[in-house]
Amino acid sequence: MALVVLIGMPGSGKTTLGSAVARRLGVPFVDTDDLVEGASGRTVADIIEEDGESPFRDVELDALRRALNEPAVVATGGGVVTTQAGRDALDGHLCVYLAAGVDVLLERAGRTARPLLAGDPAIALARLSSERGTYYRQLASVELDASRDLDDLANELVAFLKGCD
Repeated sequence: MALVVLIGMPGSGKTTLGSAVARRLGVPFVDTDDLVEGASGRTVADIIEEDGESPFRDVELDALRRALNEPAVVATGGGVVTTQAGRDALDGHLCVYLAAGVDVLLERAGRTARPLLAGDPAIALARLSSERGTYYRQLASVELDASRDLDDLANELVAFLKGCD
């Protein structure tokens, strides 16, 4: 079972923070996007563009279920909470919601080629954040301000996790 699962919008820092926390704890780090790409041989963006979002969510769910069986720090894709099956898979796990404003998300993720941010990335991020925020908060055991310094966040999360032992 996963030690901790990081959830939040694209650009919230799930992968960066997850890697840092896993190193500090001396445990594996698993990114569900990496699992999807490894299993399919295609990027997440290519899968969404070529097959559509719904088929991608099915592949993502399989990756999530595999990741949750590992004693690791797990970073999820930002949209994993958009399906009931994804939320059900996360239910009962220690989930940390990395919350950030659209300005921070745009700075970090708005410049990359992401199909769900096509057009005006700021508008897309605001819409997705609004749609997903309730789910993130429902699943979260704790919410962290992802706009803060990475080292501070990593220290806070490691201390929190050690307090859960």
